[in-house]
Amino acid sequence: MLLSSVIIILQETLEVALLVSVLLVISHQQQNKSVWLLPGIFAGMVLSFLYAGYMVEISEWFDYVGQEIVNATLQILTTLSIVVCTWAAYKKRYAPIFLFCAAAAVALAITREGSETFLYLSGFYQQQEYFHTVIIGAAIGFSIGLSVGILFYYGLLSLPGKWRLGAPIILMALFAGNMLSQAAQQLTQADWISAIGTTWDTSGWLPENSIIGQLLYALVGYEATPSIAQLIAYAAGVILVLVFGVPRRRLFLGVLLLCSGQSLQAGTVIDKIYHPYVQPLEQELEYRMIHQDEQPSAADNTWFYQLAYGRSLNDRWFAEVYLVGEKSDDQSFDIEAYELEVKWQLTEQGEFWADWGMLFELEKEANEDVWEFATAVLLEKEWGKWSGSANFWVLNEWGSDIKNELNARLNLQARYRYSRAFEPAIEFYSGEDTRGLGPAFLGQIQLGNKQRLSWEAGVIFGLDSKSPNRTLRFLLEFEF
Repeated sequence: MLLSSVIIILQETLEVALLVSVLLVISHQQQNKSVWLLPGIFAGMVLSFLYAGYMVEISEWFDYVGQEIVNATLQILTTLSIVVCTWAAYKKRYAPIFLFCAAAAVALAITREGSETFLYLSGFYQQQEYFHTVIIGAAIGFSIGLSVGILFYYGLLSLPGKWRLGAPIILMALFAGNMLSQAAQQLTQADWISAIGTTWDTSGWLPENSIIGQLLYALVGYEATPSIAQLIAYAAGVILVLVFGVPRRRLFLGVLLLCSGQSLQAGTVIDKIYHPYVQPLEQELEYRMIHQDEQPSAADNTWFYQLAYGRSLNDRWFAEVYLVGEKSDDQSFDIEAYELEVKWQLTEQGEFWADWGMLFELEKEANEDVWEFATAVLLEKEWGKWSGSANFWVLNEWGSDIKNELNARLNLQARYRYSRAFEPAIEFYSGEDTRGLGPAFLGQIQLGNKQRLSWEAGVIFGLDSKSPNRTLRFLLEFEF
């Protein structure tokens, strides 16, 4: 009984303690006062007491799924508070908004976790033979959680300069992803969203109820058996914070992004759009060429080449390896990078209002110590003969030859499916020193049984003085 009480109260305490620690670090960095802390704690304690006291009545709401709906609402509101709080923290004129949202995030988190603590303790109040032991265990669990939060706070403050600024933003993004993931789980239990299959099961080697599992749950939202809906919600929460909360953020907007291989080191943003589909038993050879003319921050007449081989691993996973080459007026052709790419189809086509997938990339520069890891949420929606695609990216670069960077990117595409062999599209790209808009054309030619040739061509025109005047792109893909 003692150990169970320690674990349960530790779980409820850790999440709030870590969130408060990160908010205090952001306040310290931005020289904002921490006057939000006590009001947030007080409001959370009052609301959690009221929530626990009326739990029976609340549970009967919404056809007896009231508790799940209210919990999901609290988690969604906490996510929004975190997003706005992170955004306002780096703008001095919005300091009052930061103070309010920080207090709101803490109050909402305590309301949810505190109500569960009140309910747990009240269940043993009439059982005096257990109540004393439960209280001792609760005190131990609370003390451990509080101590971890304090250590976490001072640990973040002691990080080197560049990590001290970036770590709180990353952690806030993970907290937001955790909140939305929990909300998706609650809404699934309430049958407000459809249950989707389990993505993986790691309970055999890292159970959620272990000490490490509890810590990872509070810190990054670890789930041993997450559903696809939870994974999508988690990615959405992370992207919201990174897009709106990263200081001096660079939000990349693009219309056609089919395969990645785009290296920020190499300087190309215009590439291709990914679609969230995997064809089982498929193999492909791919060739890509991009020509970029005059740009202030890059060599003139730069050519990028990519050659790849890929194959489906099953009906949900597709893997591809790339060689990336480059040449310009200032240098002859050379291999610039190597890349591994994995695409994961999350939902069946037409199963939901939109089709979902994810993409993971790992790239290594050939001649420098520069690495890049990227992940993207892929979305596609059809309206009659029109089809729209969106890729939401988060990219991280590191290595001894480059400044560590975390970037967010959004790429969009709209195309008209005139025929299988010819589909006109419009593309918009925005990225590091690049903003462009222009037409593209796509098509497929059936060559035989399970063999087809896919092609793409586009002309993207720069929209500002930093962008290339004109970018030509061409793709040829043989699928068999």
